[in-house]
Amino acid sequence: MFLLLKLFATPVLIFLTALAARRWGPVIGGGIAGLPFISGPASVFIAIMQGAGFASSVAYSSLLGTGAGCCYCLAYAYSARRMGWLPSLIIALASYMLAALAFKALPQRMLFGCAVAFLGPILALFLLPRLPGAVEIRQAQPPWRLPVQMACGGIIVFLLTELSGVVGEQWSGLLLTFPVMSSLMTPFAHMAFGAKAAVLIIRGLLSGFLGASCFTTIVAVWLVPLGLPLGYGLAVLASLAVSFAIMLCPIP
Repeated sequence: MFLLLKLFATPVLIFLTALAARRWGPVIGGGIAGLPFISGPASVFIAIMQGAGFASSVAYSSLLGTGAGCCYCLAYAYSARRMGWLPSLIIALASYMLAALAFKALPQRMLFGCAVAFLGPILALFLLPRLPGAVEIRQAQPPWRLPVQMACGGIIVFLLTELSGVVGEQWSGLLLTFPVMSSLMTPFAHMAFGAKAAVLIIRGLLSGFLGASCFTTIVAVWLVPLGLPLGYGLAVLASLAVSFAIMLCPIP
């Protein structure tokens, strides 16, 4: 049963995100995708497997990983102005890895981690390029797109949880913020609807990062004293509240 949860929890969340993007557009879809759909389930499974203390330390490193995720978003958005989806994705992933290595070498302080996790997405939102024109339909979305996204999400969560005890707290936390949802959604939007659609997805993702940062902060600080059910319950509620507040009153 536990193995099935690890394999299928994230694919179900990705499916619901895709439905939201179709119903309410790329910004709302991206905002929902920015929620901790990968890092959240993975964090719960890590806590069950390795203990609350280990999961709390992993969550702190995830705060720094949010800064690397912002670097990914900015790199993709600026590359997409002149390049196709594949070179933009390669540049964005390289930017993420370089930023993750840099953040790993910085001082390990909770206040610093929170500053990176909350100020990083806000700064990145203001630095995003504004592309002119309307979103164009370049080609129909292939029918295999959503099943591939769901399968990739489930496999990555499974691998992250299995590797957590091997790579340790720091790398586990950084890997939890690896831009899985970004890399699953943004290139497809870029390919099918053009660079502006990709940037709109990224704008939503960055807004969602703030909700994910609330989740991660509560896990890092309160998971051990509150325990898993109450700690994760509070983290989920805070994440949802912040994310939907931003969707209703978006940062310009």
